[in-house]
Amino acid sequence: MPLIYSASGSIYVSGENKIKLLVARRSRASSFFPDFYVLPGGRVDATDLQLFQELKLNRPELHQIVGKFPEGAYRITFLREFFEEVGILLTKTGPYKNNEELIADLRTKLVNDEISFKEVLNQLHFSIDQLPLSELTYIGTRITPPFSPKIYYARYYLFPVDHEVQPHPFDSELIDARWIFPQTLLTEWKQLKVKISPPTLQQLRYFAKYPFDIAVKKLIEDGDAPFGVKLQIEFVPNVELIPLPSNTLPPATTTNFVIMGGSTYYVIDPGTNTTDGKKQLNLILERLNKQKRELLGIIITHHHKDHHEAVVDLVKKYQVPIFAHQYTAENLSFDVDTVLTEKTLLEVKDCDDIPYTLEVLPTPGHTRGSISIYDSTHRTIAVGDLMAGIGTVVINPPEGNLRDYLNSLRLLQTLYLKFIIPGHGPPILDPQKKIAFYIQHRMERHEKIREAIKNGADTLMKIVKFVYTDVPSEYHQLAARSVLAHLLMMQEEGEISEDFFEKLKNAET
Repeated sequence: MPLIYSASGSIYVSGENKIKLLVARRSRASSFFPDFYVLPGGRVDATDLQLFQELKLNRPELHQIVGKFPEGAYRITFLREFFEEVGILLTKTGPYKNNEELIADLRTKLVNDEISFKEVLNQLHFSIDQLPLSELTYIGTRITPPFSPKIYYARYYLFPVDHEVQPHPFDSELIDARWIFPQTLLTEWKQLKVKISPPTLQQLRYFAKYPFDIAVKKLIEDGDAPFGVKLQIEFVPNVELIPLPSNTLPPATTTNFVIMGGSTYYVIDPGTNTTDGKKQLNLILERLNKQKRELLGIIITHHHKDHHEAVVDLVKKYQVPIFAHQYTAENLSFDVDTVLTEKTLLEVKDCDDIPYTLEVLPTPGHTRGSISIYDSTHRTIAVGDLMAGIGTVVINPPEGNLRDYLNSLRLLQTLYLKFIIPGHGPPILDPQKKIAFYIQHRMERHEKIREAIKNGADTLMKIVKFVYTDVPSEYHQLAARSVLAHLLMMQEEGEISEDFFEKLKNAET
């Protein structure tokens, strides 16, 4: 998947050992971190590169290629995007203050692609060399996790100002922008009042904890660390997910390793099977150990190998118990210490040593022994392969059962959820919408199969070709397993006879 090169950042004012940042909240309609607080920014485009090349600056550090572009091009991208999204044009001497009405008009035209950033500067009689390229403070590079539908290579910058400049968020991009102390926004996040993107969360934590120069140094250094080792992927407190390489089905290449809890915690689905993945996993657990956090056990959501291939190694190293459903335990090559049922509650403590419980929910359908781990305190659930961050999941009889699967989805609909952590892919940020889509999708397939049978389809493959017109032929054998799951439910509910079902199942495909 090709990288999308981007630049983001903000402005800040300094106080006594503290800084105050301008942060922005993305629109709920945004395709990337909707409703999350972020540092504004966007992708590098050809005009940013062209404008930088026209400057012909004698600053070697700005001409150094990083990722794909010269460093200076990223800095121009940040300045342009910051002007577009927040309405503040930065100069070497600070925010541009003249002719606010003209500024607003030019910004609108720039956002609507009616003029270029260079033309904005020209119309303001603003010399291009007044752009504060060298004055920006670089605070690190972050790349989005491999499970993301788009992979961003993002460079971050900050610029000091001497007072809190009034932002003017661009409505289609941002809901609002506000000045805030990092610790204040972190407190709101811990109270589940706001959402913060993982890179911004890390930046806020460092600026809340360290003097400015040390925070900047750490942010730059942490850019080379594997996911979960320095940059935690957290969407709510006390829950982390880290995609680790695994032997899974395409298009996925990773399985989400999940940490639930704070000073005491459980881990879920250590499924990595590669040397690098296991090394990354151990680095993550070493980081938690250094923080004096106690691992209570390993939970396996179901028996498929891509969810437990690192378990034996972890048990040898950390001497902790294994937890799984009885049906899962029966299909594993190693022993399970504790069998989980729908009555099981697992106590953990958050990072402030306050106890709370994780609830085990049997959610069969993908497999008989599939479970989900529900953290009602932080309104988050880890569902294994009940759902996927991208696309849908396979229901493969006899292990998979469509009726059980739909009932498990309906159980999730009854919960008060903020996030769903699937076994593969990005977290699900709009749980109820996604669950409803999953149910609707399955029922639409069900109706289409009924239609195929009415139209004379008398083999699995004929039904597949009728129903799965949107699926490439190389996946039709897999689709046939899903059709079989639908037919089984129809047979169980008396829609088709057992004889007809057997004829369809056994017919030449």
